[in-house]
Amino acid sequence: MLVTAACWSALCQGDRHPGDPCRVQGSAPAITDLIAGSTQFMLLPLSDAQPLIKGGKLKALAITSAKRSTLLPEIPTIKEATGMSSLEMGA
Repeated sequence: MLVTAACWSALCQGDRHPGDPCRVQGSAPAITDLIAGSTQFMLLPLSDAQPLIKGGKLKALAITSAKRSTLLPEIPTIKEATGMSSLEMGA
């Protein structure tokens, strides 16, 4: 799921329902905007983000699963990073 910072903020504050449209049109344009700085925060699939994180183009703040990823074990979970325990979005 790709979500912009403004949409994420609205979701967290309860101003927007998770099913409301606030997604961008595909990973490639979203990642281009993120790297260029026109988007400051985004949730990305690990498969899209991992090479950019490892290459130093993106900084991962946290992972949304309940446990750290074996692919990027240095990235904390949302709970570890923020104390929020209700943000698990993946299987």
